Amino acid sequence: MCTDCPDLMTALTSDRYDAHERGLADRWHPLTAWQAARTAAGLHPQGRMAMARTATKVMALDPAGRPMSGLNFASQDYLSLSTHPALLLAAQNALQRGGLHAAGTAPLMGLSAPLIALETRVAQFLRLAEAAVFPSGAEANRAAMRTLLRPGDHAVIDAGCHAALFEAARATGARVHRAPHGSGEAVERRLRRLRRENPRAGLLVAVTGVAAFTSGIPDLPGLADLCREHAATLLVDVAHDLGAIGPTGRGVLEMQGALGRVDVVTGSFAKAFGSNGGFVACRHPALKAALRFARGGQGGSSALSPLQAALVLAAFDIVESPEGATRRRALAANALRLRNHLMADGFWVLGRASPLVPVRLGPLAHARRMTAALGAAGALVTLLENPAVAAHAPRWRVQLMADHATAEIDQFATLARALRPSSPLLRERRGAKGPGMTV
Repeated sequence: MCTDCPDLMTALTSDRYDAHERGLADRWHPLTAWQAARTAAGLHPQGRMAMARTATKVMALDPAGRPMSGLNFASQDYLSLSTHPALLLAAQNALQRGGLHAAGTAPLMGLSAPLIALETRVAQFLRLAEAAVFPSGAEANRAAMRTLLRPGDHAVIDAGCHAALFEAARATGARVHRAPHGSGEAVERRLRRLRRENPRAGLLVAVTGVAAFTSGIPDLPGLADLCREHAATLLVDVAHDLGAIGPTGRGVLEMQGALGRVDVVTGSFAKAFGSNGGFVACRHPALKAALRFARGGQGGSSALSPLQAALVLAAFDIVESPEGATRRRALAANALRLRNHLMADGFWVLGRASPLVPVRLGPLAHARRMTAALGAAGALVTLLENPAVAAHAPRWRVQLMADHATAEIDQFATLARALRPSSPLLRERRGAKGPGMTV
């Protein structure tokens, strides 16, 4: 591993672009060469290919095709349902009944009986009036923004939201305002000013149930009250908490008593439900019609296949069963155990206990060196770099599964402790532990 090559250790993806080239694709030649050099040096943690089913131990190939194996803390399969026998059986049955492909968009013959049943299930689960299902969570978020916002409107988006939400909101022509992560006070100040200056404008507030990069959790009842006071619409993305936390799996909305109080809820099935797909659920029935038939809604891509819809329905059966509660308790115990290990060893662990554990790693060179060394030692983890996070704040996103054994959690912590550099920037953030996850 090359640890004395500044270009490989500290350069960013955004640096690998030649704006002087006239050919639009040619501008990315520097990125190609840089990624090849990173891969050769063992410093490219993205682009790995799994060679077997998702499990707590993984066999994979790195981007150069070299084999790697070890503990898997890099996959988003929170309840370990992607290989569950009930989902595999549901896939076999759905394959015989409905085939592989929706063969159309939702407005144009892409709907199927499993998909319609899934939309009803999502709406009932969240105690909302309607839901529309999409091929992915990202597409659901984009469609929600395109359908809700127009030029002249304003969107106040929490800084902890995924960049795709900001991009989708800006693409509508609405004015986008970035709110400090987790600050209800900042949202309140912005809403007061916007409503005073724009009495007829549409106002949207967007937050996440569990933030993907910080594991932060907002005050949803407080935000719902603020939005009601200022005639604003509240959108909550529950991709990382729905199914995975809460007494009945209804996530942060359930934990905070906010079920049915949020105007729009978006989410993904890819984290806890063992399948592709996403959804937009809403209090107002008119939004369902707009999502289905209006410009910017579901007319741009094929609908979720009947097979995948059947998988998610089977996953909902497990989520709402005693087995689902047992899996959530195991997931919660794993999250608390790992966070306690890492914080005791002086790591800077962010946010609240959830299925993902973000760990700040200090300078970028340290982060890349540690991630490569951890993989070589037998544990795979996701390294978040710019543009996903700020250039000065790289971090691991350790992703947990219900099936992780206690010994695997302890082994990961032991490997991380052995590789921890002595940099003073890598420290425990006092008071970061926070309360645990309610189950």
